[in-house]
Amino acid sequence: MSCPPRILFLFCLVAVTFFASPGFAHKVNVFAYEEKGIIYCETMFSGGKPAIGATITVQQLPSNQTLLTGTTNDKGTFNFPLSSIAHQNHSLKIEVRCDDGHMNTWTLAPEDYLAETSEPSEQKQQEPAHIAQTSPGIQEVVTGLSIIFCLGIFIKFIQVRRKRHAK
Repeated sequence: MSCPPRILFLFCLVAVTFFASPGFAHKVNVFAYEEKGIIYCETMFSGGKPAIGATITVQQLPSNQTLLTGTTNDKGTFNFPLSSIAHQNHSLKIEVRCDDGHMNTWTLAPEDYLAETSEPSEQKQQEPAHIAQTSPGIQEVVTGLSIIFCLGIFIKFIQVRRKRHAK
């Protein structure tokens, strides 16, 4: 028994729409760390491209009071000295927003940015972590296979239609 092409096409369209996840295609990542009294913020999209011109907002937690706002440079970074924000032993929420609506946050705990000792050699030194690219998940695999399947059905539909009109 053969399924009518229109029903198959509608099924494929619904399947692709259901499994598609475009929100992660250009997810923006943010990483922040303190080094020698300066907070360094690095931003990039999931493919590794820097988030140029993104708005960075630094807020004090838990009050969400905005302490500082700025934009990333052409390398997707934004830096500011600790002296430009209040030292009240609170966590800092660093939020990045891009023009296309993508947003992400990073939270720095007080122990991550406040020096506990007076010896510079004993201060915690952190290296920026590079965000590892992950393998596609089951949703991405199913979406890709659904698209390939739908394209095959569409091509077959066109071929059958041409044969019918040729007769």
